[in-house]
Amino acid sequence: MIIVMKEHIHIFDTTLRDGEQCPGAAMNVEQKIQVAMQLETLGVDIIEAGFPVISDGDFRAVRAVAECTEKSRVCGLARCVEKDIIAAHEALKAAGERERIHLVVATSPIHRKYKLGKSREQIRNMAVKSVAMASDLCGEVQFSAEDASRTEPEFLAEIVESVIDAGAAVINIPDTVGYTMPEEYFRLISYLKSHVPNVDRVRLSVHCHDDMGMAVANSLAAIRAGAQIGGRAALPLQLLHALEHPAVLYGGGDDVAAHPAVLVQSRPDGPVVPLRAAGGEEKLLRPAPQGPGDHRPVPVQPLPGGPAGLVLGGGVGEVLRHHLHHGLGGLGGDGGGGGVIQVVHRNSPTRNFPCPGAGNVI
Repeated sequence: MIIVMKEHIHIFDTTLRDGEQCPGAAMNVEQKIQVAMQLETLGVDIIEAGFPVISDGDFRAVRAVAECTEKSRVCGLARCVEKDIIAAHEALKAAGERERIHLVVATSPIHRKYKLGKSREQIRNMAVKSVAMASDLCGEVQFSAEDASRTEPEFLAEIVESVIDAGAAVINIPDTVGYTMPEEYFRLISYLKSHVPNVDRVRLSVHCHDDMGMAVANSLAAIRAGAQIGGRAALPLQLLHALEHPAVLYGGGDDVAAHPAVLVQSRPDGPVVPLRAAGGEEKLLRPAPQGPGDHRPVPVQPLPGGPAGLVLGGGVGEVLRHHLHHGLGGLGGDGGGGGVIQVVHRNSPTRNFPCPGAGNVI
């Protein structure tokens, strides 16, 4: 295990769920099992295996990972919707006491307006009802406030306190658009630690995106502020090195050949499309958003010599139809189908039938 100031820092790996949003990283059930087995061998604490409600393929993949693993806790994602929670529980049953349902609802002003069309109170009620339901089905529930880093701190503290009372065991504070800075993130985690009276009853988790190249720095800042779980797709070796004990987790040495990221990159169907923070050739490629700025930290502008990109991933659902109907207006287009937009669609072997409205989460 990794020890930081006498605390066990749990590693939450979401390669099999969030990792699939990377263009070219889609995996079939057999490939997901291979990666899951390697993650467990490496000592990963929690494996997020997929989003069971989104398709039959994702459901089967989550169930297969729950069946083939023995030590790692297995997690399935679910929105704060009854059918999502039921699907996640059914897919995870084989994990037994290792089952974790990961609930998510958007909380930031821009997501409340454009993604959900709901008020603070409506979202809080959704979260409390869903956590209570999931807690009745599953031994451990994680709650994520999507776009937490752009949510009003006082509302974030309010909803966190409420879901803890409803039964959540893990609270995740994601930097969904990868736009916060380490000191801001440190202040946010510190604020929750000091303003949520029941926070000592749960473990605080963070999930950092690397759009601006700050994921590792933000994760370390959050851990310094008291977070106990760090999660992201394809465990960043930089974070483990920064925590000073990578050899313990990886069984000795710095050999990355056994790392799950290598398994994904070396598949027979070709390497994953390169994504680099901030200035890369595929800058800010993300699954299609619901409103201006809701999943892109800055306005999309084509880089010199190339167009901006809009990735249509396996879980876009109704979002895809919405943007095609509106001619990609506001994302470089003119609202009538013009503009310089490159549309890339890579089919996901486990997501052939997207769940309507699933969109991008976390």
